[in-house]
Amino acid sequence: MGLAHTENQWILSIDADERLTDEAVKQIQGLDLANTSHDAFAFRRRNHIGSRWIKQCGWYPDYCIRLYDKTKTRFAEVKQHAAVQASNSKPLDCDLIHYSFDNIGQLFAKPGRNFSGRAAKIMYQKGKRANAFSPFVHGLNAFIRKYIFQRGFLGGVDGMTVALSSAVNSYLKYAKLLEFQRDPKVLENEDFNKVW
Repeated sequence: MGLAHTENQWILSIDADERLTDEAVKQIQGLDLANTSHDAFAFRRRNHIGSRWIKQCGWYPDYCIRLYDKTKTRFAEVKQHAAVQASNSKPLDCDLIHYSFDNIGQLFAKPGRNFSGRAAKIMYQKGKRANAFSPFVHGLNAFIRKYIFQRGFLGGVDGMTVALSSAVNSYLKYAKLLEFQRDPKVLENEDFNKVW
């Protein structure tokens, strides 16, 4: 892991598709990291499709820790969606830009790039099980959560698109989990040692 090759106590870890705003840079420079009681700092993430900032569907503010004290915390060792496991983090009043997807096609291709298959494998390994209604129920629940409760309807076409994408991903995840349970040939052909 790259952390072993770092010299500083505090680590700023941003993904290749993320950018610091000018406000974020100023706030980082203004922090007294030598005397803080916090083990990490979180940024509000502005998630984009193309050049469009998606403010609904739970996509903003999407707080994520990107600055942390490596002597107190680090990224969790998980196979999917790794995050820093801080016990005393503080949210900063600034944004981080995240170019999530170049276009809508990439958004809908994400489940097909086997994200749903990876999630299904992880659930299967943990002993979770699905029934014939699970894909539909979870897909519908994902849509309602994004479109209604997280106000995707205020985002116009983009809000509807994100909600539909979330529904498709959730549906496929449970459909694949169910497939592992009911089709021995599919299960036999999957390599559970290569989840990620």
